[in-house]
Amino acid sequence: RGNPGVAGCGAVMYDDTTGAKIWSLSAYVGHKTNNQAEYAALCFGLEEALRRGVTSIQAFGDSTLVVKQLEGAWKVKNAGMKVWHDKALALKKKFKRFRIGFVPREENGVADALANEGMDGRREGGAVVVEED
Repeated sequence: RGNPGVAGCGAVMYDDTTGAKIWSLSAYVGHKTNNQAEYAALCFGLEEALRRGVTSIQAFGDSTLVVKQLEGAWKVKNAGMKVWHDKALALKKKFKRFRIGFVPREENGVADALANEGMDGRREGGAVVVEED
């Protein structure tokens, strides 16, 4: 809310075969830019996937900047973004197979709602798994 401003993030894991939701998480990430919050969502989601033993993942986000930077198509010029980018790259390397793609925000409503929950709950200190199926 605001850019920069109060920031939250959300991530959701779906089974790639059935499309069923496996888990979702939400977090308050403090005072950040929108793109920093997008990176936080990706990192929290990747960390949770690794914790659960996932070795192959296809991530989607609604930030063109984050997707293009992780694909290597765009450079990371901002020092504040470089920290998040480096963290995402390190997590990416822990997967045997990693792909990232763009999804329009209007098709990313579940993660967006989770980000709002994170901002509303203002529980700093890491992501909280809010739903497990």
